[in-house]
Amino acid sequence: MRGGEAHDRTEEITEAGKDFVDFRNKNKKTVEYLAKEFEMKKAADAHSRTATANSGIIDTGMLHTYKYNEHIFRKINVTADGKNHGLVMVVDWSGSMSRNIKGTIEQMMVLVMFAKRVNIPFEVFLFSDSYGSEFMQSSGRGMSENWTHKDDGKHGDLIIDQHHLLNVFSSRMRANELHTAYINMTALAGAYDYSYSNYYGRDGRYRTIPSKLSLGGTPLNASLLAMNTFIPEFKAKNGVQIVNLIYLTDGDSAGGNSVWNRLGTGNSSERIGSRNDSGIILRDIVTKKEYQLTESYSLGFSRGSMTNSLVEVLRDKHNCNVVNFYIVDRFKNYDAAEFATADIPPQMVLSKFRKEGHIIAKNYGGWSELYLIKGGKDLNVEEAIFETKEDAKKGEIKRAFSKFNKGKLKNRVLLSKFVDMVAA
Repeated sequence: MRGGEAHDRTEEITEAGKDFVDFRNKNKKTVEYLAKEFEMKKAADAHSRTATANSGIIDTGMLHTYKYNEHIFRKINVTADGKNHGLVMVVDWSGSMSRNIKGTIEQMMVLVMFAKRVNIPFEVFLFSDSYGSEFMQSSGRGMSENWTHKDDGKHGDLIIDQHHLLNVFSSRMRANELHTAYINMTALAGAYDYSYSNYYGRDGRYRTIPSKLSLGGTPLNASLLAMNTFIPEFKAKNGVQIVNLIYLTDGDSAGGNSVWNRLGTGNSSERIGSRNDSGIILRDIVTKKEYQLTESYSLGFSRGSMTNSLVEVLRDKHNCNVVNFYIVDRFKNYDAAEFATADIPPQMVLSKFRKEGHIIAKNYGGWSELYLIKGGKDLNVEEAIFETKEDAKKGEIKRAFSKFNKGKLKNRVLLSKFVDMVAA
């Protein structure tokens, strides 16, 4: 059975180490290229925040012009402080992600390499309800009473469904720890790569998956609730003002949309509420803001009214960007119609998606930005090939090189969009 704990994974980890070194070498130039782009954008942003002011000190070289010149003081450039950015990435570790795991891990690792290169604090999590921790085993699977508030939940409190946030990458890791994490995730990517040539190791045996890291359900809403505790801790420990919270998912939340009913006799833990109940108001007891849950049947990618409201709470409460990279297998005309406008008809939206591999919707369904991206092989990070004719002219070579770089960035949509996000 794949995932058996008794299996010796030494050879698989050795192979993964070699595969990661090859992966890192192939992506190193892209990371360096975008690091330079990032520094240039940061410099341009700093320049836009720079103003010239009088220093209060007389410039002796200009003193003789005092009768006709008001500007006899030395000038200084004052740059307003920019915002320090941090990255928190949360990845869907549910069963439906199986065909997207390899590409997701590759996107994740390139993003981590970039964040490390430019010294941006980061944490990367997998959300899972199938991780077999000692706490889950001792408390009993499915017993939400053990996964809720310290006071067991008051009447009307949201139930926090059982889940784990598995911290697979962190800027707190030492160099050797980070290298080990890369290798472990490369091994996982290989185990979930179902193409015939990669499904087996070099010794012809199945690549295996640790049973605790098997895929499960989708506790998306539960993880959003947990982020309310984590984000302020992340800000304080790393001294960042803006947190960019990125979710990479492929489906709606399972659960996370019910509240405790404590009005009955005894210590009842009956759940009430439904997925799209427009009669429910969500109230943040800290900010005192209220959020009306609204019907969302017409918004196919908005993820459900509870999810949308929980995202809005995070944005309002912690002043953070909450971005969703939503993996889709198919994108049809009726999907495109959802993102069409008076100026951009559905056919143009569909054409853009087919050409670029993604579309962007701002402030959609509660998210700061929603990216619809192609899944499967389109998600994998593959090295573009630079090709020109032997007798190519200078202009043709230049165009080919430009196309080559665009191709490399297209395959790294998470990284390229994140650079734009944090450079301002």
